[in-house]
Amino acid sequence: MKVHFIFALCFVLVSTTSIRAQEQIPSWYIGPYGSLMQSFHHSDFTYLPGYPSCCADSRSGTGLGYDIGLLFHVPLNQYGFRIFAGLNNPSATIYSDEKIGNQFIRNVQPPFDTLARDIIVRHEIDAQLMAFSLRPMATFSLPFGGDLMAGLGLSYFLTHTFSQSEKLIAPDNAAFIDGRGVRNESSGTIPNTLLFQSSFIIGFSHNLPISNTSALMPFIEYHYPLQSLTSYSWNIQKVQIGLSINFGIIPSKETVIRVDTVYRRDTVTSMTPIARLDTIRLLFVQTRLSKGIELENLRVDTLIINESFEFLKSISSTLHGDIVAKGMDNNGNIIPKPIITIEEWEQIETFPLLPYVYFDEASSDLGGTDQHLILTAETGRFHEDSLPSATLDIYRDMMNIVGKRAKESNQNILVSGYINESAQESSKDLAKSRAEIVKEYFVNTWGINPNRLKTQFGGLPPFPSNVNSMEGQSENSRAEIFSKDFSIMAPLKKRTYIKTMNPPYVLLKPTIEDAKPIRDWSIEVDDDNKIIYSISGKGDLPDSSLTWQITPTQSMNDKPFNVKFTAVDTLGKTYQWTTSIATERITMKKKQELRVNDTLIERFALILFEFNKSTLSPANQQIANTIRESIKDNSLVTITGHTDQRGNIDYNSALSQSRCKEVQRFLQLPDDKVTIFPLGGKTYPFTNESPQGRAYCRTVFVEIRTPVSSAKK
Repeated sequence: MKVHFIFALCFVLVSTTSIRAQEQIPSWYIGPYGSLMQSFHHSDFTYLPGYPSCCADSRSGTGLGYDIGLLFHVPLNQYGFRIFAGLNNPSATIYSDEKIGNQFIRNVQPPFDTLARDIIVRHEIDAQLMAFSLRPMATFSLPFGGDLMAGLGLSYFLTHTFSQSEKLIAPDNAAFIDGRGVRNESSGTIPNTLLFQSSFIIGFSHNLPISNTSALMPFIEYHYPLQSLTSYSWNIQKVQIGLSINFGIIPSKETVIRVDTVYRRDTVTSMTPIARLDTIRLLFVQTRLSKGIELENLRVDTLIINESFEFLKSISSTLHGDIVAKGMDNNGNIIPKPIITIEEWEQIETFPLLPYVYFDEASSDLGGTDQHLILTAETGRFHEDSLPSATLDIYRDMMNIVGKRAKESNQNILVSGYINESAQESSKDLAKSRAEIVKEYFVNTWGINPNRLKTQFGGLPPFPSNVNSMEGQSENSRAEIFSKDFSIMAPLKKRTYIKTMNPPYVLLKPTIEDAKPIRDWSIEVDDDNKIIYSISGKGDLPDSSLTWQITPTQSMNDKPFNVKFTAVDTLGKTYQWTTSIATERITMKKKQELRVNDTLIERFALILFEFNKSTLSPANQQIANTIRESIKDNSLVTITGHTDQRGNIDYNSALSQSRCKEVQRFLQLPDDKVTIFPLGGKTYPFTNESPQGRAYCRTVFVEIRTPVSSAKK
C-alpha cells in the first residue's frame, strides 16, 4: 500500500512540474534512487583479533545488499556533476572450507554410533555492515546515448558486527560429539574497523524521459576499494544496479517591471530681499510608488511625484551689523575693553636625550628607524644649536648628537641590542645585528675608533615594557646606547625667548541686524598687517561668541590688533565692519631700560622613567643635580608628572604623582616651596603613536621661575 502511494505521489509531482514547465529547461535535478548491491569480500586473515578460530586459510565471499538515497544532478552541456547520498548495506558471508582427518563424530539417526573418520568443515563469518555514503561523480555524455560516470565513493560505517561459526558440511547426517552441527561460535563488533572508507567508481547511466522535466535513470556502477575495511586485509568490491527518478527544477523567471511616471505640481508666491532676481525654487518633493498587477511576468507600476514650488519676487535690502571684541582671563572672567599685555621672557629649556634606537619588527635596518641618518661629508655642518626646539625632532638626531660628542671625548660607548622575544623575534642573532649596525654608523659616519665602541646583546632589555601588548613589543625591539661620560649623553640646553599674553583670550561676537540671512561670513585679525587669526563660514552666524587664543606675530610695537568682520548677502553684495584691540608690549630691552625685575624661566624634563617605574635612574640623578643648582631662595618651582596613554586613568594619575614626589624628594624641596601637577592619564605631552613618543611621555617636567636679580646671585 505504501509503495503504491509513493508511486502515485511521484506521478503527480512529475505531471505538475511538466505542466508548469512547458518548454523551459531545468537547471538541475533531484530525486530518490535505489539499487541492488552485489559485494565481493576478499581477505587474507585466518581469525579475527581476539576471536580464536582454527581456520587454516583466508576467507572470501559475496553478499547481496541494497543502496537507497537521494541524487542531485547538474547538467553542464556535454559534461555534468552528480552526487549520490544515502545508506548502503555491503553485508556478506565469507568462509573457508577445510578437510580435517580422523575426527570423532556421531550419527544423527539410530543407531547413534560414534565413529572416527575424515570430515569437511566450513569456517564462516557473517558480516553485518551498514554505511552512510556520499558519491560525487563527473559525467560525460556519450555520442550514442547515455552518460559515462567516474568519481569517488566516501563512506562512514554506522554498523560493523559479525557472527562466527564452524559448521560440519560432510559427511551428511552427522554431527559433532555434542550432537550439534555447529561449534566454535562467537559474535561481536568487527575488531580494528576503519570507519572511513573510500573507493574509485566508474559507471554508466541512461536517461529515460517521462516528461519535459523528469526522467527515469537506470545506472550501473563498479566500486574499487582504496583501503581495507580493517587494519588487516579485508577488501570489498561492489557492483550496483539501480534506478533513480529525477525531478527537474525550473529556474524562476524574473518579473519585468516597467514604471510610468506622473507629475503633480503647485506653486506659491513670496516676497523676499534675499534674491537678486525673481526666481522659482523647489520647496519639497514627495514620491509614491503604486504597484500594478503582474500578468505573464510583466508588471506596470505607477510613480507619482508631487512637487511644490515657490515663486520668489526680489525686493531690495541693506545689511547692518557689528563686531565686538572682549577679553577673557584663565578663570573665565570677561574684560569688556581689554588691553592685551604681551610680555617677553627669557627661557632656558633642557631637552634630555632618549638613548634608545627603536627598530621595526624582526628588522635590524637602521633606515627603518626614526633616526636621521647623514653622510660623512655632512658631519662637519652638524651643530646642536641648529636643531629645532622640539623634543621628538631632537630625538631624530640623537645618534648624530652622540656621534659628535663622542669625537670630542675619549670615553668608551656601550651599544646593547635587544629583541622582544615574540614569535617573529626569537633569535638573539637579531639583537646582535641591531647592536652591530648602530656601532657601524658611529664608526663609518662619525669616524669613532671601533675600539671605543663595545657591543653586547641579549633577549629582553633590562627594563622591558609590557611583553603582552603590541606597543610593549615595539618598545622592546631596540638598541640602547650608554657611556660613563655624562657629557656624551647630557641633555641639550637652549636659551630662547617666549611671549605671554594677558588676558590670553579674546571673545569675538559678530552680529547682523534683525538676523537677516547671509550667504558667507569671515573674521580676520591682523597684527602689524599680518593675519594672525581668521575664521569663516556659510549661512547664519554662530549663536555664541568665537574664542580666540591670542598668538601675536614677532612685532613688539604697541600697535593695536585690527579686527575685520566681512559678510556677503544672498545677492552677492559685500559688507564690512571693523574694530581694534589695544596692546601693550613689554620687550626684554624695555625691561632693562626701565629696570623691571624680570624673571628667568628654566624648564627641565627628566627621562627616562622606565615603563611602570617611578625611581630616578643614575642619568636622571645627574640631571636632577643640575636642576638643584639652578634653584635659588626666591625661585618658584613647579613639577608636572606624566605617563603614557596605556593603563587605567586612576593608576596613571597615582604613578605620575609618585614620579613627582620622587623628584621633589631628590631636589630636597619642602611642600611649601613646590607646586605639583600629576597629569598622568589626563594629558600627554607627546604622541603615543610611536615607541619614542610613549617613552618621552614617561617623564617629569620641572619649571623654575627665578627673578633676574636672584638668578644672578
